[in-house]
Amino acid sequence: AFTVITGDLTDTWRADEIRRFKDLREELMTPCYVVGGNHDVTFDPKPEHIASWKRTFPEAPLPYSFERGPFTFIGFDSQVYNSKRKARAVDDIADRQWRKLVTLVKRARKGGKRIFLFAHIPAIPSFFRQKVKASWETPYLEPYLRLLKDQGVEASLTGHLHRDELYIRGSTLLLNA
Repeated sequence: AFTVITGDLTDTWRADEIRRFKDLREELMTPCYVVGGNHDVTFDPKPEHIASWKRTFPEAPLPYSFERGPFTFIGFDSQVYNSKRKARAVDDIADRQWRKLVTLVKRARKGGKRIFLFAHIPAIPSFFRQKVKASWETPYLEPYLRLLKDQGVEASLTGHLHRDELYIRGSTLLLNA
């Protein structure tokens, strides 16, 4: 057993909130894998936000992967791909993370693993009856959806919406919880 937390580990990324999250995580009886959300690295992350994440959670260098039996789980930073990001200073970081994400997915596929991705923001062009503007309307949306299809990714797990929603795109489950 293990736990995956898909972002918003804190409300405002204050030191006391980070400490409280880490204390709570220590109480879990299972390994815990995390990715950042908009409350952690903001909708418009700058290099200093990403550096702060790396210092605070060195065990979660986004993107990263872990395996459990026939499964590979890959966590990545969806904040650098969202449409609210204006900071161009992270373009190179986003590109490097994208290349590493693709490498991790292809490596898992080549190894015959079943692939599950986890991030904060769902990559759904239009969700919840179009009441919420899609956050992934960026140059990364179509390549990401193609990656899911071409590499046979079984599921994408996200959490940004604060409600349970399930979509199916091709053969990939897009689960937000």
